[in-house]
Amino acid sequence: FTLVELLIALFISSLMITALSLSFISGVRAGEKAKANFSKYQSLRLFFLTFEKDLRNALAYSGLPFQGKQEELAFPSFIHSGEGQEKELLKIRYFLKDHKLIRREETMKEVFRGEEPKEKPVLPGIKEIRFSFSYREDKGHTLFLPFRFEEPYQGHPKALKVDLELENGTRFSKWIAIPQGGLGILAGKEVRSR
Repeated sequence: FTLVELLIALFISSLMITALSLSFISGVRAGEKAKANFSKYQSLRLFFLTFEKDLRNALAYSGLPFQGKQEELAFPSFIHSGEGQEKELLKIRYFLKDHKLIRREETMKEVFRGEEPKEKPVLPGIKEIRFSFSYREDKGHTLFLPFRFEEPYQGHPKALKVDLELENGTRFSKWIAIPQGGLGILAGKEVRSR
């Protein structure tokens, strides 16, 4: 090998090592950024999993009707009570308090005895949350309104939409189907959709 060939080989090797190093460093940075995003939104994912489970287990019970407003939601639900995996009828309520989404859980014993229900924050750092409920118009179209009619009572909605904004300005929107629900009917009602 001549000195020129050796220098050329050394130059090409250093270029390859530099390219591999840069791609490795950018891969590590991308992984760290993805991990940070994952942990940042993991509480949001856990909230939606709990929320969907509560709605899937919702029960149509006239003594404890489904109540829905734009800022809060309450409904009866059968939930596994823990170790014995026995189901228990609960009144579940979601509402916003001090920039935290709160899940309030009342057993029927607590409701009848007037005891304080269990409250726990399920999602911190929320600026705003809005629930919308599915209705069918006279023309057969489906639309979402920010309330659920209590008179006449129409049971559980077939679907609801959750729009939330975090304190950092990030917005999320998700539609959730409720298998045992039905579309509310707007026949004869004057309602303006947004």
